[in-house]
Amino acid sequence: YKMYTDIGLRPSWTDLGIDVSKLDTWNAIDRSKIEGVIDHIMYNPKSVAAVDGNIVEMKKPLSDHKPVWAMLELK
Repeated sequence: YKMYTDIGLRPSWTDLGIDVSKLDTWNAIDRSKIEGVIDHIMYNPKSVAAVDGNIVEMKKPLSDHKPVWAMLELK
């Protein structure tokens, strides 16, 4: 994550104003643990902005990670 933000990429959470400090995308199988958000959609903010997006919560996970999505707008 730091490597990408250091070169100027932005996570969609920033444009969307979503505070991920109490959310998680890791360990979808054991829902008793909050392990943090480790899945991100990153882009160059000079040419793209996120206009919608979130973490997909599923009753029966398909993976150990929760899916994330974003609708992006080209500038």
